[in-house]
Amino acid sequence: MAARGGFTLVEMAVALVLLSVIGGMFFLTTESTASATRTGVAVAELDGQALRALDRVCEGLKSSSSDQATPQAAAPFSGTELDFKRGLGADADGEIIWGPLEHFEFEYDEADNDVDDDGDGLVDEGRLVWIENPGAADERRAVLCEGVREYLAGETFDGDDENDNGLIDERGFALEFDGNRVTVRLTLVTRDGKGHPLTSTVARSVAFRNQGD
Repeated sequence: MAARGGFTLVEMAVALVLLSVIGGMFFLTTESTASATRTGVAVAELDGQALRALDRVCEGLKSSSSDQATPQAAAPFSGTELDFKRGLGADADGEIIWGPLEHFEFEYDEADNDVDDDGDGLVDEGRLVWIENPGAADERRAVLCEGVREYLAGETFDGDDENDNGLIDERGFALEFDGNRVTVRLTLVTRDGKGHPLTSTVARSVAFRNQGD
C-alpha cells in the first residue's frame, strides 16, 4: 500500500479548529491579564491619591490643639469640615504662637440630587478642600483630592452603621473626635476603562501635639 502524501480535508479542518481554540484562549488570557493590570494600576493610583490627601490633613492637625479645632463630632456621629489653627512655636513666655485659621471641608462638585450631573459616571461625588483664612481678603484655597465618595465605602444614608466602624451615615470625608485624638477617614471613587467603579478607603488616627488656648 502506498503511503499518504498529505492531510485529508477532515484532518485539516480539525487542525484549524484546534488552532482557533488555542488562539482564542491565548487572546482571552492576554486580554484578561492586560485588563487586570490596568485595573491594578488604576487602584494603586487611587490609593496614592487618597494617602497623599490623608497625609496633608493629618500633618495639619498634628500641630493643632483640641482647643483650636471646631466643630468636634464624636461617635456615632462624624463631621465633614473643621476649623483649626497650627502651633507655630512658643514665645518668650512659653505661650504657643498660633498660625492663621485653616479649614478642611468636603464639598460637592455637582448638585446633591442623586444624579450624575457632570456625566463622569459618578453620583454626588465631591472634593476635599483646604482653605487658609476662609472668607478673608487674603484667603488661600487648594483642592487636596477629587472624587471623594458622597458616603464612606459601605455606608448609605439610612441611620445605620453598615460598615461597622462605629459611625452612622458618615460621609466620604469623615472626622471623629475622641478627647485629644481625631480619626480621619476618606473614600475616593473613580471608574475604570470599562466603567466599573473603583474605590480606595484610608483612615488614620492622630493626636494633637499642643494643648491650650
